[in-house]
Amino acid sequence: MIFRKAISLSFLFIVLFSFSSCKKPTQTVNPTRVIVIDKGMAIYDLLTINDSTILAVGGQRNVNGKIFLSEDGGQTWLKTWESPFCIYTVYERKDSVIFAGGDSITLLKSVDNGKSWQSIINYPFSNWQSFVTPIQSICFINSDTGFVVGGDNQNKGIYGFTGDGGMDWKFRNFNNEFHSVIFDTNKIGYIVGYGKVLRTNNNGVDWQEEKFSGENLKSAIIQNQVVWVCGYRGNIYSNEAGQWHPVFDVSAWNNQIHWCDIINTKNNNLLAVGNNGLLWLNRSGTIMELADAPDLLSITEAGSNVFYVGTNDGRIYVFSLY
Repeated sequence: MIFRKAISLSFLFIVLFSFSSCKKPTQTVNPTRVIVIDKGMAIYDLLTINDSTILAVGGQRNVNGKIFLSEDGGQTWLKTWESPFCIYTVYERKDSVIFAGGDSITLLKSVDNGKSWQSIINYPFSNWQSFVTPIQSICFINSDTGFVVGGDNQNKGIYGFTGDGGMDWKFRNFNNEFHSVIFDTNKIGYIVGYGKVLRTNNNGVDWQEEKFSGENLKSAIIQNQVVWVCGYRGNIYSNEAGQWHPVFDVSAWNNQIHWCDIINTKNNNLLAVGNNGLLWLNRSGTIMELADAPDLLSITEAGSNVFYVGTNDGRIYVFSLY
């Protein structure tokens, strides 16, 4: 009997110790507005065109894709695109041409700030389309040269290149899912995805794999020539000093954090968003919680310190931090 009580007390101690050792968000951030766009739409990406003009893209996998436009700071929204293909990314080129990408190698183009869209892919993708392979990131280094990456199921990826502004594309298959492609101003670019990082130092002519493993990297940005990436398994990394290392280690938390997007704010801070309304700000190095928010999938800044965050249930939360 005494032995059983000892086991029970030991088990209780372990449980209590486990709960006490799991860190909690240090601050609750209250939204200034909650905007309902479409309850059946996961908002996978947001794009700020100017302080009052914002695009929201998303949908449901294998069901539909939608693009919404607001020209009044999020007060009203107009649906400007809908198709059977979910949309995961939206990108503005420096010449104000906007591209959006999604399932089945869907690639769209808009020359009027997202009011109308045209399909620009002209390549026979019948084999890939049967797998609903998505485009998940777009980046142009000038008006002619652009790149797209994507994939799904972790072991199936694509890489696309255009040299004529996006009219024609050349694609390659990879056995690795990719999520983000970015470039700085010195011909250096990165592609990140499921446990893999590729790097180029000649504007994408050649790519080399960097030593990296153990994380499903979801989003990447470059700040002062340093790359920052956030992962679905909860870690955030940078390659400062030329080596990849974690700047946020999820092991000290509850191991249930899934980061989905990271941005460089206008105040030169890094801000990441994840599941259960979680936020990470590098300035404080702590985890915050957006009050009463579901999973956060995407973030953009419209005006200094005004953030719009897309969720998995068709809502946008607006908040400020400083």
